[in-house]
Amino acid sequence: MRSAQVGFLSFAIVSGCTITLDDPQDDSSSADSGFAPIPAPESPLDGTPFAGVNNDTCEDAGVIDLAPGDIAFRHGTFQGAVDDYTTWCADYGAPYSYPDVVHQLTLIDDCVIDLLVDGDAGLETVVSIRSDGCEIDSGCSYKSGALQELVLPLDAGVHWVVLSDAGSGSSTYALTARCTAPACGDGVVSSGEVCDDGNTTAGDGCDAQCLAEPADPSLDSCAGASVGPTTKIAMGQTMQFPASAPLATTLGADDSGTGSCGLQPDGINLFAAPDHVVRVRPLQPGTLRVRLGDDLNGDAFCGTTEPEYPYPNGCYDRVLHVRAGTCADADAEVACSDNPMGWHLSEEVAFPASDAEDYFIFADGWNDDEFGVGTYTLRVTLEP
Repeated sequence: MRSAQVGFLSFAIVSGCTITLDDPQDDSSSADSGFAPIPAPESPLDGTPFAGVNNDTCEDAGVIDLAPGDIAFRHGTFQGAVDDYTTWCADYGAPYSYPDVVHQLTLIDDCVIDLLVDGDAGLETVVSIRSDGCEIDSGCSYKSGALQELVLPLDAGVHWVVLSDAGSGSSTYALTARCTAPACGDGVVSSGEVCDDGNTTAGDGCDAQCLAEPADPSLDSCAGASVGPTTKIAMGQTMQFPASAPLATTLGADDSGTGSCGLQPDGINLFAAPDHVVRVRPLQPGTLRVRLGDDLNGDAFCGTTEPEYPYPNGCYDRVLHVRAGTCADADAEVACSDNPMGWHLSEEVAFPASDAEDYFIFADGWNDDEFGVGTYTLRVTLEP
């Protein structure tokens, strides 16, 4: 699973193909109408302190006005800055206390905001967005190194970008902010959308208006999985559920049970994630191996390294668990996996299986938000 005195070297806003520069030293750029990661900005990041205005707090932050289609650039330094704000992803307060600088975003309309930060070799960037009078983190991102990107939907109004340096504390940085108009199919769940799987194709759990489609009743509950013929698997056989496109999705499904390795005990529904249940029975005793998190070709939906948001279709925080004999009884669990090496990694379990009972396999999620549901395939193999 899953915060002085600071100056700006230059500032530019790109709107359509018109560029205005407040400083002739800034590099020119052009707007990109499609939603994609912003290229790292070129900037003189030589560690030289920048002289200029004070933007150490939300109250005195420099203002960036953005409308859909605009890109803004800021250059600055953390030298002389102090730690004013904590962030939930890294800057928790002492002893994890890092100097921060603040930029105010005034959005003319709703935006999908793409923030990219880069800097000199000493920079360890933490980037977060605060809203509601600069009181609440709307999003936060941190990984080792200077280069950091945060993408999230924001309503029109005032927000604040808080940049923290978990490295030297005196590094220089370059911030790029782009506002793109929200649209169904851009992969980011924005206001008015229940889901957004990166396309507008119906039949994959998220329709062309980015509303959830009804879940398959045969997969959506223990009652549904318990009726009808069971799927039988032979020794050495590998089966996939579903076996071909379109893939299944837990979007719009209900919660049928929680694994022991999940966020909360079974029967407590504070954060219970939607799930699907598949019933199988071995034709002879052996080891059942089940994997969740790969596509039909066996490639991981999330890739091999932790992806940046917005995540690829099918990439979410999964939990895989299995019950023997009965679906509704949590005490019947025989296996559970929530990969401790990373939320994005595929889940796999293997356990001794009898040919005398059915096994109920749960394709589950860690939490009940948009990061705990998604497209999936289950790969089941019976081994000696």
